[in-house]
Amino acid sequence: MNIKEIVEKYLKDNGYDGLCNSDFSCGCGLKDGLFPCNEPFSADCVPARSKIATEEDMNDESDFEVGEEIFFPAEDKEA
Repeated sequence: MNIKEIVEKYLKDNGYDGLCNSDFSCGCGLKDGLFPCNEPFSADCVPARSKIATEEDMNDESDFEVGEEIFFPAEDKEA
């Protein structure tokens, strides 16, 4: 088993949707493949939940569109 497989197994076993890094406003999902950034060892990535972005999720710094899947830290409550 490699690092990516270990992380995928942990996320699946614990009911997470993927990973996110709030410092860079990025996230990646299990269904689309983890680590598209090719940085599988980022200590800042945390288990995440996903949702479809709404107008309420948007702000001046948003780099996503309404209707896109977004990721947020699993310990945060959904807006």
